[in-house]
Amino acid sequence: MHTLDVRDGGSGALLRTIRMRRTIDLGRSGNGFGLLTTSAAVSAATGRVFVADGSTNAVSILDGRDGSILRTVMVGRRPGGLVVDDRAHRIFVVNEGDGAHPGTVSVLDATSGNVVDVIPVGVVGTAPAAIALDAARGHVFVVNVGNRTVSVLDANLAH
Repeated sequence: MHTLDVRDGGSGALLRTIRMRRTIDLGRSGNGFGLLTTSAAVSAATGRVFVADGSTNAVSILDGRDGSILRTVMVGRRPGGLVVDDRAHRIFVVNEGDGAHPGTVSVLDATSGNVVDVIPVGVVGTAPAAIALDAARGHVFVVNVGNRTVSVLDANLAH
C-alpha cells in the first residue's frame, strides 16, 4: 500500500495520511520514460495524463483510468512544466532548451496529442522552467529563470 503524507508547511507536523488507490510504475525499462520525468498534468475533459520527460524530449500521454501509455510525442529540448487548457483542448509544455537551442512552448492538441504550434519564449540562456495558465483571460505565463523574466503568451492564438 502506498501513502501520501500531508504536512504543515511551517512546522512539518503531520496533518493526515492519504492512502493511494494505486501507483503507476514509470521506471520500467522500455516504456518511453527516461531519468528526468519532471511533471504531470491531467485533462479533466479527457481523463488523460500528460507526463513531461526532459531526458527524452517528449511528453507521454497516459490513459488516466488504467495508466496505459497511449502515445509519446516529441516536443522541444528538455520539457518541464506543463498545463492543460480544457476549454481550448490544448496542452502547453515549457521546453527549457539548451546551450544551442532557445526555450520554447510546445502546444499540443489535447485529443490527438499532435504538436500544433511551437512558440519561442526567448534566446539561448533564457531557460523557461515553469508555466501557469489563466484560462479565464486566455493567458499563459512562462517563468524564465535564466534572465529572471516572465513571458506572457496569448493562449487563444496558439493554433
